Amino acid sequence: MKKNKIIISSLFLGLLINLSADDILIPLDKAKVVDAKELKTTNVDSELEDIKNNITNAEAEKEKIVSLSEIDSSLGSSADKPINIAEELIGDDDFKFKTKKENLIEMKKYKNVHYVKGYEWFSVDKPNESTYKKYLRAAGISPSLDTQYLRKNSKKGIFVSALYYDYIKKQPELAENFYLKFPKYFSIKNKYQVLMKLAMSDYLVRTGRGDKINQFLSRSDCYVLKKRGRDKCLYYHGLYGLFKYGTKQSSDFRISKETITQAKKIYYKK
Repeated sequence: MKKNKIIISSLFLGLLINLSADDILIPLDKAKVVDAKELKTTNVDSELEDIKNNITNAEAEKEKIVSLSEIDSSLGSSADKPINIAEELIGDDDFKFKTKKENLIEMKKYKNVHYVKGYEWFSVDKPNESTYKKYLRAAGISPSLDTQYLRKNSKKGIFVSALYYDYIKKQPELAENFYLKFPKYFSIKNKYQVLMKLAMSDYLVRTGRGDKINQFLSRSDCYVLKKRGRDKCLYYHGLYGLFKYGTKQSSDFRISKETITQAKKIYYKK
């Protein structure tokens, strides 16, 4: 019995010699010495090989994430500037190229910005890909071209990027970069203004900040819209009173309950 225990101890010592302290940590205080008859050498060798493979695979995956190898293309490098023949054929006026970097918005990660569980219920249009495309079409943007606007410092770029990181990526901590720029355009009377206000109202509710809606959405904004849009707008204006003061039987909900299910449930909630 004593001889068998010595054999098992030698096996564990061999394992520790082959692996460094950084590779594997064995809790010796919980180690159990068993009879050699309870183990097979082939099982020990197999487990040792699995441990080595797991360590090797983990390091390989870590390396992939940290950096990508840079290699030359078999097609060669891009030209630094237009070749002369192209300029001669097309002409200077038509053949223009930019050396300036793309005007992209610098991304920041906003801490403490997250969705509040259950608050998606308040959304008239659920925050998903279907609603994302619906907003884009309403703004005159083809959903198939959405990626060309991402992070662009323009009205369309800001609008698309906010909805993309919110509705598609589900990352409010990044969508915040773009929603924060919405109010810049609220004083400009164009087709994006109402869409931006409603999208931002919904976003604020889902991130637990519905009591901030009144900072940019007024009841007068709603009356430039037709029936369905007006009811939707009044509903979100009513949510400000609900989250700020707990008001359920407001005139906003009384009017919008005709077409907005959530408004009806809130209005009649005892």
